[in-house]
Amino acid sequence: MGKLTIIISAVIGLVALLFAAIFYLTGDIVTAADEFFLATKNKNFDQAYSYLSEDFKSDTSRADLENYLIQNGFDKYVDATWSSRRISGKRGFLEGEIEQEGGQALSVNLTLIKTEDEWKILSLYIPSAGFQKGSAPHIPSEEDQIKLVNTAILTFAQGVEDKSMEKLYSSSSNLWQSQSSVEEMNNIFEEFFNLDLKLTALSKSSPIFNGEAEIKENGFMVIEGYYPTQPTRVTFALHYVYEGLGWKLAGISIQLKNAEASGAS
Repeated sequence: MGKLTIIISAVIGLVALLFAAIFYLTGDIVTAADEFFLATKNKNFDQAYSYLSEDFKSDTSRADLENYLIQNGFDKYVDATWSSRRISGKRGFLEGEIEQEGGQALSVNLTLIKTEDEWKILSLYIPSAGFQKGSAPHIPSEEDQIKLVNTAILTFAQGVEDKSMEKLYSSSSNLWQSQSSVEEMNNIFEEFFNLDLKLTALSKSSPIFNGEAEIKENGFMVIEGYYPTQPTRVTFALHYVYEGLGWKLAGISIQLKNAEASGAS
């Protein structure tokens, strides 16, 4: 056997070992996903709900999960094929297709999180054609972005009037909550508490975006813009993370600027 043949054989053998290692190391997250979909196929939604992480459950009721799974045909599950499977720290990621009864295929992305002794589903996402960017969920429509922004800004505005960011904290993502507290939020935004502003009046205005929303490499969606108020313009930069079945607030930056200096008409 020639040297070239030996080298090629060695490379092929190494690649085979690498794939075998990947399948072995990611076997547990595949098992967790398969059990979740099997429970859904059997319409055992209580069991399916038990495979969700506590973060997922905090924003999604059992009824919400059942409706979502049925509406998207997960109860017609036949088999799953995962084109991408990886683990990073305590998180696992699966991308692939669900084969449904009748031969239809549904693209699906799962993020799982390792608890004390098992893997739980952190988010479930169905990529939309034309919007997919890697394993990240798609950017919402402009109408849905406006709803996200108005909800976040008005919750913040109410917190300013209440001199407490408890409502903002409660409505934010579990990721943000795990890294902060109401007291820390109050300290960050304390300067707003003493301003003579009624930011809740922004409910009568619509935000203007600086450009298209963007999903960063870390998976965070960023929406930037302002409210065309006079004489003070309220500008914002909002960060969202996809948790459960939707986008949740993971960071907020608010600035008050002179409208004329900002180029307002």
